[in-house]
Amino acid sequence: MLPPLDKGTLGAAHQELWNVVRDEIRRLIILGEVAPGERLVEADFAERLGVSRGPVRTALAELEGVGLVTSIARRGTYVATFSRGDIDELFDVTCALERLAARDAAARATPEQVSHLEELLRKLGEAQRSGDPAETVVADLELHRELMAASGNRRLVRLWTQISEEIRFVIAVTQRALPEVEWALYNLPIIEALRRRDPDEAERAVQSCFEEAHAEMRALSSEAFDRCTRRGSVHTAS
Repeated sequence: MLPPLDKGTLGAAHQELWNVVRDEIRRLIILGEVAPGERLVEADFAERLGVSRGPVRTALAELEGVGLVTSIARRGTYVATFSRGDIDELFDVTCALERLAARDAAARATPEQVSHLEELLRKLGEAQRSGDPAETVVADLELHRELMAASGNRRLVRLWTQISEEIRFVIAVTQRALPEVEWALYNLPIIEALRRRDPDEAERAVQSCFEEAHAEMRALSSEAFDRCTRRGSVHTAS
């Protein structure tokens, strides 16, 4: 059974209806309210959200395009399943992209961009302290999105954007697996390196941030990994 609807999600009347539906389904996936491998039934979402099947169908197609759901002919649409190998690949690829971005940003970012990143870092800390997991994921993703933008490298930004929804999922999983980590402090060395205009330090800070989080994820037992890809907070080493 689907969880109760967050009425606030449908409050943005200016958006295209399918966008609103997409955001709600994405929220359920990111927070683990619908589990990897679970079937997503158009009729159920249409009834729950009070819309026709058309916007739901379009929303699911959009989410399939960004890697969060998968369709199987004559069987239906399902939440994408992320294995340990998938998580490893996303950590490696994202780290590589953000290392390049950090180097470029240290050399090219304007003072205004660095100040904006500092503000986003503050908002990430506030979101985590508020205890709102959805807002914490959004704040974390936005911080890294703006780091990419500060690089000034349009092709690098485009590559990152292509996998940004999968990155959103990995951020959510990592936050659930490591609830004791203060994510703003975790990312602080990156922003400090940008402020000092030190490309080498900025790259090292990104590398360290990703390596530490990835090592913790790899240390999870199979049972703990399965739990944190769904819902709740776990941190159990194998």
